[in-house]
Amino acid sequence: MRSVALFFELLMLIPIALVQPFVGVILWSWVSFMNPHRLVYGGIALEVPWAMLIFAATIIGCLVAREPKRFPWNGVTILVALFLVMITFTTVFALGPRDDVLKKYEEVFKVFLFLLVTAALLTSRERIHALVWVMVLSLAFFGIKGGGFTLMGDGANKVFGPPSSMIYDNNHLAVGLLVSLPLMNYLRMESRYAIVRFGLAATMVLTLFAVVGSYSRGAFLALGAVSFFFWCKSRSKIISA
Repeated sequence: MRSVALFFELLMLIPIALVQPFVGVILWSWVSFMNPHRLVYGGIALEVPWAMLIFAATIIGCLVAREPKRFPWNGVTILVALFLVMITFTTVFALGPRDDVLKKYEEVFKVFLFLLVTAALLTSRERIHALVWVMVLSLAFFGIKGGGFTLMGDGANKVFGPPSSMIYDNNHLAVGLLVSLPLMNYLRMESRYAIVRFGLAATMVLTLFAVVGSYSRGAFLALGAVSFFFWCKSRSKIISA
């Protein structure tokens, strides 16, 4: 039932990207970060290439829709564009199995290309906030779930992400959760509502427990870096330490 509901929900939302490409950016971010189709455990929605369909609809929308677009030429976007050129060049001369090389090239190229499309459609503060909220909520789902799982089970088992996704591995999930922490804190400080600020603070705490519950050594080092960052930004250095 969940699979059917998600299938029809996405089927109705994707065509909107043809006339409002930023909707495609939001959908692509949700599907890419949260992988909701991997959480239905079977059914019609599981094997559909949703990210590819959203990608195609958004690109078409960028070409035909009148929605304002402004590509920001800055150091980051230029480096991303140069990176795409570089991996295209190195793929031609790659020594690995051709099918594996092309598969990885396609995956990476599409992601970074869509990052450039996203940058062109982030034309207002409201859109930036909407994108950050989608990213935070998508990863916060696993932070809350993983943190509660760790606390209730006394850390007896590892925390993993959704099956057959890029964040299924405990290391990958933990790094993704750590990257989302500063974004959670940003939204917490920007919110005017106390209940939202409290909810985000509680989510940050549970996300930290989820990172610890992943038992990832790389994430442990990254956690130290994130903790040091928050300590540097803290006004009460002794108490926060």
